[in-house]
Amino acid sequence: MSSDNGDSAKNAGGGAGTVFVEPDWTTVGILGSARGAREEPGDPIGTEHLLGGITHSKGDAAQALALAGVTKAALLAVLRDRQRPGGAWHTAEAAGAAGAEPTECAEYVGSKAVLGEHGDSGVRFTGAAARALTAAAGLVRAGGKPAAKQRITAEHLLRALLAEENRAGEAVRICGTAPAAVLALLDGGEPVMDDGLDPCLHPTRDALLGLRSYRSLGFLRRWIIAASGVNWAADPLAWIRMELQEQLMRLGDREAGTEHILLAVLATHEVAARYPHMADEETPRPSYRYAGGERLQELGIGYAAARNALAGNPDLGSDPRPAGKYLQDVLTGSGTGPLVESLLVGETRAQRLVEALVASTGSRPPSGPAPRPELRPERRPTD
Repeated sequence: MSSDNGDSAKNAGGGAGTVFVEPDWTTVGILGSARGAREEPGDPIGTEHLLGGITHSKGDAAQALALAGVTKAALLAVLRDRQRPGGAWHTAEAAGAAGAEPTECAEYVGSKAVLGEHGDSGVRFTGAAARALTAAAGLVRAGGKPAAKQRITAEHLLRALLAEENRAGEAVRICGTAPAAVLALLDGGEPVMDDGLDPCLHPTRDALLGLRSYRSLGFLRRWIIAASGVNWAADPLAWIRMELQEQLMRLGDREAGTEHILLAVLATHEVAARYPHMADEETPRPSYRYAGGERLQELGIGYAAARNALAGNPDLGSDPRPAGKYLQDVLTGSGTGPLVESLLVGETRAQRLVEALVASTGSRPPSGPAPRPELRPERRPTD
């Protein structure tokens, strides 16, 4: 590791007469967000932090990432998961300053070595992040604008980040897409988020990814959640409470019953299963979070079938107590297993719905408490 800030032009492959390209105001904001995304204030900024900064910005680069499912909420979940004990990146990027020979690599590169007077003393980049910023400046120069008008934009930075193997590219793949797909969207390609979800679940998915807000929230809470990149999948009970109101509105029902809670459990479970990088954030035992949905899935019950049944206004009788009580009685952090168990005990509307759906599929009816879920090894993405 280098012992100083590395603030010499040669670390970025330039000499004493190097003219640095200035970042535009959006990129200045991205660099600020990248600083805030580090685990510790003195840590170097990596390509994953720069990518996170782009998701916090506005413009074509952030839009291309969002259309590919690499949103602020999704990427923050990935970053937090990698910062927990035991979390690790598969891509090493500290060594290798831009323009250096393999035998001359500095581990970290000072900000001023990469951005000149536009950099901040004391801020360092990993070698890969420095190379990306230098490559972005090269893209600007290749654009042919007069030097006085040359600025590094978010689009230049995104292209440079995704042009080589680094943690930014790894993060994109963890989010379920490929760097080439993001670049195609940046070039004006048609967005295709093919996650296999039923179209009726797209609003639930979009709420998870931070592409839309829940209508039941007030303006201030919507703004705070959007700004902070809340990961609903990390707290399925809170997510179910939000989704319950959405399911009511979509069905045109006015009063929540246990069947609506069951529908929200199914919706969140099926979406979470398609986005494991969010559902598994900061837990070595992801199966506990969604054990209730897994039990329903084992019975052959899916969201689409349950929603279609409820759309027909079936006679399910009444619940022994208000639906909200079932949610209140479940301990925070206990996952969906105890909730589903309580919904299926006694003569509830949810139990009658499940019995009707099981009868239509020929599966066994639910009886007794939910089995203790098997502990599965933590899922890790493969490159």
